[in-house]
Amino acid sequence: MYKSLKSILEYDEVEELALDFTYETEIMGERVVKELVPGGYNKKVTNENKREYVTKFCYAMTTKEIEKQLTAFLKGFRTILPKAYIEHLSPADLDQIIRGLPEIDLAMLKKNFTYLGCTEKDLLVK
Repeated sequence: MYKSLKSILEYDEVEELALDFTYETEIMGERVVKELVPGGYNKKVTNENKREYVTKFCYAMTTKEIEKQLTAFLKGFRTILPKAYIEHLSPADLDQIIRGLPEIDLAMLKKNFTYLGCTEKDLLVK
């Protein structure tokens, strides 16, 4: 999809592609054409408005078409980590909370680990 949209932006005679401000999607196994803007069936993509077309298309694909799924995901996610807790985090901080550190510091782990029912010398631990 990226290459196709990039091609539209780089193409000098975009009118030759005969695009309009619509896109196809699938609903319950059937192909449906939706408008990107009101009157999109009648609005042709031109060199002057091709950037608007790509912007509207990207928004439709990355937000509008997955709105129900995204809302359900956020509802579940926010039961674990409320919005008030994460709104001050950077994307990198949130990524670290979700995925953890990329490398485990074994020295730090050994120093701070508490053994219950065994010791660091037990075969199970080694």
